[in-house]
Amino acid sequence: MMAHVAAITPADRVRVSEPVAFDVVVQRIHAEYLEMPGLTLTVPQAARLWSLNAHQSERSLAELVDRQFLMRDQNGAYRRRGCPRCC
Repeated sequence: MMAHVAAITPADRVRVSEPVAFDVVVQRIHAEYLEMPGLTLTVPQAARLWSLNAHQSERSLAELVDRQFLMRDQNGAYRRRGCPRCC
């Protein structure tokens, strides 16, 4: 016997091609760094991880540096400022 499955409408699907608000991206990145305190990423790595282009990635990370949440190390990678696991 087959179970009834409701049809998924286009409105139900996540549209990954739609632009995401800058603040939403910054909040998501902030949350990821809180969840993984030792996270250290370059701009290209962050872009791949969060499905951003290089400009969006760099702009978002720079915003978190400006907020003094992240810092950029001598290798150009971004990590949490004052993180007990990585400082």
